[in-house]
Amino acid sequence: MLKKIKRLLNFQNNEDEIMLFGTRSLWYEIGVNPEVAKKYFTEYFGEEERKIRNRKEVIEILDEIIKEIQLKMKARMEKTDAEIFINQLQNMFTKIYQIYIEQKTVRANLKLRNIRDGEALEIYEINKQISKCLIDGISVWIENALLYQSFNIKENNHNEGFDIELLIDVYIYGVVSMNFSLLHMSEFKQFGTQEFFYGLDITPQQDIPIQAFRDDLIIYHNPMITGNQSNLFSDEEFKNANSMEIGVQFKKKHGISFLSYMAVLYSLSKYNLKKYITKDEFIKIIDDLGIEGVTGEIIYNKFLLTKENVATHLKSNDDYIWTVETNENRLSLKPFIHINSGNIMTNRELLDRSMNTWISYLLNGGSIYVKNPQDELLKAFQFRNEQLGERLVELLRNILRENYNSTFDEIEVPYSMIWGKREINYGDFDLMFYSKEAKELFLIEAKYICDSLNAAGMVSDYDKMFRDKGYYFKCRRRYELVINESEALKEFIGVEGEINVHFLFVTSKPLDIELQDKDDVVTFISLEMFESYISGKYESEDGKGFVRPTYKV
Repeated sequence: MLKKIKRLLNFQNNEDEIMLFGTRSLWYEIGVNPEVAKKYFTEYFGEEERKIRNRKEVIEILDEIIKEIQLKMKARMEKTDAEIFINQLQNMFTKIYQIYIEQKTVRANLKLRNIRDGEALEIYEINKQISKCLIDGISVWIENALLYQSFNIKENNHNEGFDIELLIDVYIYGVVSMNFSLLHMSEFKQFGTQEFFYGLDITPQQDIPIQAFRDDLIIYHNPMITGNQSNLFSDEEFKNANSMEIGVQFKKKHGISFLSYMAVLYSLSKYNLKKYITKDEFIKIIDDLGIEGVTGEIIYNKFLLTKENVATHLKSNDDYIWTVETNENRLSLKPFIHINSGNIMTNRELLDRSMNTWISYLLNGGSIYVKNPQDELLKAFQFRNEQLGERLVELLRNILRENYNSTFDEIEVPYSMIWGKREINYGDFDLMFYSKEAKELFLIEAKYICDSLNAAGMVSDYDKMFRDKGYYFKCRRRYELVINESEALKEFIGVEGEINVHFLFVTSKPLDIELQDKDDVVTFISLEMFESYISGKYESEDGKGFVRPTYKV
């Protein structure tokens, strides 16, 4: 995907500033010679580069590799003491997570400066993908290690160091699983044979050995940091977390307040914890933190990751946990690993990741786990999503007000107020804003879209947008009503003569989709790019002008 997306936007490229952000391959950063990593890549993918453009063929290839690694990992778990094996994975997580957070901070600074080109920046993006696959792979294999616990086995018990072969297998599992999910979900959603992800580029001599393929895109957002990224919330909301509906339902479910659990995670991340902690030691450590309303017994009973609760997420006929960032009982939500020996394992980085995960969901919304039927906590997160959707409309409205004087400015305008009721329900305009001075009408469909923490989420975003009778279908149908019967609309907003209309679909986070639909009617932009769009800062593909599409009615 990295080389398949062309990115456009004006920016200042200061050579001295670029040099400040120089980096190198993540493999070097974690102590692995990239050539050694590529040697392992060729064992799984062969030595030659290949381009496969048949989705079903690719799915079969990746499925075989996943099964091969699963068997290798099971053999490792059977001959290695569970505590040793999990400690090896934890040590890997520590090193990779530290680098990921450091480079995320740099990427945020790059985005702030709108620096988005150059070899160093491409390396940062490559490193981001490698880190994500390693973090996901390590997490899911710690969860699987709870299922396949072996004890008192002498072989490999002496080796608690950095096992490069294990690291590479975990990475390959992560990167293959991610690409498999993109392609398998694209097939499952019955996308066209050349729609969304439908092929694979195999590049065993590169830092990333495989990349799911989709047709070239031109995108306008800065990809250094993606997602909702604090666009829709204030810092004050975290302070009031306990009184939010999420906080209320969290306490009902877990017996302690949301902020108290965050305080536990934060405090322990500063604590010099032992490698293996007994139950009594764990409870005493929690009690000694002195956090109001928190006891060691509550944390022990509610937040341990155990063989029993991990096993509840095994799919029918599956021998392994394979879903990433969707299960209720997973490492990123419950960073206290409870071994059958009675010991508890965790570390600073696991605690920090868990705290950041919970806070991100609290503020940015989303579905923190998948459960059917939904419990009350999930319903609270859904309510949060609805709040953020309403806030998105208000933010867009305020941006327009800051840039234009309006003569018509309304939200949630039913189509029936303009054209009367029809056999088809055309729905509401989320925002209608007309500037008489500019002779421009902004019609906006606004959608809050939660952050995608795994490949399935990326596919789900695309599916919700473009499936039959999905978001785009309903939006486009409403805009066609405007085109076909524009006089009723102009009478409704009180204008005469020809005006320019912006048919916009604005999302809360950037999506990797084209700027416009196939016949250039609907324009897709994100909240973070909205002001740049209306002020004419979208550079055209040839670099000779700017893109600000309107439709005359």
